[in-house]
Amino acid sequence: MKVLVNMQQIEVSEAGLLTQALHLFGATPPFAVMVNEEFIPKSQQEGFVLKEGDKVEVLGAIQGG
Repeated sequence: MKVLVNMQQIEVSEAGLLTQALHLFGATPPFAVMVNEEFIPKSQQEGFVLKEGDKVEVLGAIQGG
């Protein structure tokens, strides 16, 4: 199954777990995640199931002052 992670096409298994897509993308904490423009809390990411064509955004922490 194909999903987009930060506009990069990623092939995940048919189970389509968000955590698998994040791992394949190479996301490293800390980060926030949105799927189809909806924020997914960290507490819900482990069991979140993606669907074909979902758009995942990984948002890294930005420091500044």
